[in-house]
Amino acid sequence: MRSYRLAITSARDPSCTRTIAFSGAQSLGDVHRAIQREFELDDDHMFAFFLSGEEWDKESEFKGDPLGAGRAYRAQLDGLSLESGMRFLYIFDFGDCLAHDVDVVEVAEADGGDYPRVLERTGAPPEPYGEVKGATGPDGEPGAMELPEQAFAPELLERVREAVDALDDDDDDDDDNDDEGDNEDPILETGGRDDIFGRFGAKDESYDPEQELAIVKDVLAVCPATANLAALEEAVDAPVAAWLMDTVYQLVCGGRAQEAMALAEELHARAFHPDWAELAVCLAVEGSSDLATTALAHLSRPQRGTALQRFRIASAHVAICTGELAQAEAALREVLADRWPGRQSRDEARLLLGQLLGSMGRKEEARELAKQAREHEAARIARAEAEGGTVRRTEPKVGANEPCPCGSGKKFKKCCGV
Repeated sequence: MRSYRLAITSARDPSCTRTIAFSGAQSLGDVHRAIQREFELDDDHMFAFFLSGEEWDKESEFKGDPLGAGRAYRAQLDGLSLESGMRFLYIFDFGDCLAHDVDVVEVAEADGGDYPRVLERTGAPPEPYGEVKGATGPDGEPGAMELPEQAFAPELLERVREAVDALDDDDDDDDDNDDEGDNEDPILETGGRDDIFGRFGAKDESYDPEQELAIVKDVLAVCPATANLAALEEAVDAPVAAWLMDTVYQLVCGGRAQEAMALAEELHARAFHPDWAELAVCLAVEGSSDLATTALAHLSRPQRGTALQRFRIASAHVAICTGELAQAEAALREVLADRWPGRQSRDEARLLLGQLLGSMGRKEEARELAKQAREHEAARIARAEAEGGTVRRTEPKVGANEPCPCGSGKKFKKCCGV
């Protein structure tokens, strides 16, 4: 039997950590009880572990309730493929979402001692529902941020609100179009990698990049540091940092990749924390291989979790852009070989790999990948149904073309069956 040395860190106060040893026969439910005890959490809330490190990722979710029921209590550590260096996520109380990072420090043979065993305590447990000491700002760095008392021109606030609102409208349009043109096996499609990342699509004809850049220039003039940007976000009650990055993407999609990179570099210089992995993908999809490589070079290779999977996928896009197809395939297969990659990462990697194989004439392998995707989805649905209980029909099934039972006089498919 193995033992697992886990280091648990509170997101509310990163200075508070506990290193605890568990035996492989113990479950995630036992890990939960140890965290609950060491971090002085209540015993009346739901909790969940996400082994992908991706918040609310259903595929790697191990949930439990205060009464000892749930998947977490049945999941023995020896059966979870935990490896040294892996990081996953624990969330307690789904209302307030008290998050904790769980790092697998060491996997070794179990000794004859008692488990769980607290090996190290650092810092006092934070007040569960008190001030968040580990708050992060646009720079992504820990530490509570004190916002400056800064007065912004009303005209600028109005222009920024309108620009950010336009970003939200574009997101809504993308959601409305998500189901259009669905294909049973998108993995077998070879229409181009940009099919995967519609989020980088160009704006409508009314989008004026010059006007957008003028607003960006004015924002940067009054936001020399992250605290100023946070103050502006509070003043307009909108995600200004996300809008700035969206402007970068739109410049790339508009054929102005050099300007986009210059803006990203300026945001980086001000510690506004650009998403270099996402930008590398955007540049690669648009064919700017040199700049995509430069963007990726800003990242040091993450060692674990969702960040590592995103890095691998971004690396694959850049490799495809530069013609290094074998390297791209290897990066994508690394994502798929991970037992807990996170559903979004796995789906993106599988779709991109299928299109890559198809473009290389390896159609049978692409079809096999599509078959695996269908089988995986069927297994996921079956597991969800098994955990939630079988839903049995209590009334006869209504045909699509039959009158709707609500009495509207319409066909079922045009009424309640929509």
